[in-house]
Amino acid sequence: ITSPLAPQALTLSDGDALLVGTSATTTGPSGLFLARYAADGSLRWSRSYPELAAATVTRARLIGGDRIVVNALAPLDGSSALLAFDGNGDLAWSKPDGGERFMAFVDRAAAGPRE
Repeated sequence: ITSPLAPQALTLSDGDALLVGTSATTTGPSGLFLARYAADGSLRWSRSYPELAAATVTRARLIGGDRIVVNALAPLDGSSALLAFDGNGDLAWSKPDGGERFMAFVDRAAAGPRE
């Protein structure tokens, strides 16, 4: 089953797994979440972002080390945003996105990641 609410799993440089997704209730999406798991399956941390309550994760990509960029779509108005997180789940930055810029950004970031 393919669902826009299914979490995406990314493997980090240290072997940890990062789940990125949208939590949901019976009435629809309720927020973006991140969860980091160690290679042995133990949960290192999990975070939710209530300020992004209407966002559905459409794409997530690792851009270097344990940094990720996420494209999130607001289902009510169709707007999307790029969100960058560090390996601790802290939001580094966000900005509106028309969708097509996501892959261009990921391509440039992967070619020359900055610390």
